[in-house]
Amino acid sequence: MTKFRLIAFFFFCYFSLLGLALAADGAKCTKGAAANDAVNDCTAAIDSGTLKGWDLAAAYLYRASGFQDLEKLDEALADMQKAKALRNPYSDALIAEAKLKVKLKERASAAAAAVGDPKDCTPDAEAEVAVSACTSAIKKGDLKGTDLAEVFLRRASGYDYLGKYDEAKADLDQAIANDAAFARGYMWRGYFESKTEHEEIALNDFNKAIELKPDSAEPFIFRARYYYERRGDWKGVVADAEQAVKFEPDNRAYADYLENAQNELKKQ
Repeated sequence: MTKFRLIAFFFFCYFSLLGLALAADGAKCTKGAAANDAVNDCTAAIDSGTLKGWDLAAAYLYRASGFQDLEKLDEALADMQKAKALRNPYSDALIAEAKLKVKLKERASAAAAAVGDPKDCTPDAEAEVAVSACTSAIKKGDLKGTDLAEVFLRRASGYDYLGKYDEAKADLDQAIANDAAFARGYMWRGYFESKTEHEEIALNDFNKAIELKPDSAEPFIFRARYYYERRGDWKGVVADAEQAVKFEPDNRAYADYLENAQNELKKQ
């Protein structure tokens, strides 16, 4: 190799290494860095072995922020947990981890909703999951009568949470169509009719629910709230709340509701 070539090769290697060093400079591992810079520079800082204790914890947290901006949420969570382990308590890491767990839960919910597995059509399912999973359960065509009415009710609950009130009301119509004795269908349809100011229709639904379940507290509470919210009828509120407490005497919420209604009635 000629002398010129040796010199050229030397400079090529030097500047290549210099470029790599500049691309991942541990000293640049700082809070608020751009995502790729945070990941590269903080990785360099962590791998250098020169950081200890709180400084190392901060590097993990800053890299976690970069991972999160790049939507690498699992890697971000792992770094936050390392930061917490190195510096305890580390309030910034605790707050960041809590926020990230919410985001991970939302991502898991979105994935479950995309799959739309009928077995996920449960009373406590998150809104998006309920809509997708219950839609799948309905489309399968295996359910009839009360079982199908229940699924329409669960999907209506998801629609309600998402602010899709027309869809929720339509599902409750379907619930009642599949089971004319489905008291909770009437209760919840009355709730939606009341929200859309169809007051007489709402009252008819509440009355029907009570007719179907005269020994149940919940229909009376639904109608009591209607009397309060739509009519300001404290006498009606007290009468229905008394019935609810009669059927569920240990329900503290119902007892408090009755006491408040009685106090308001006395003011009239």
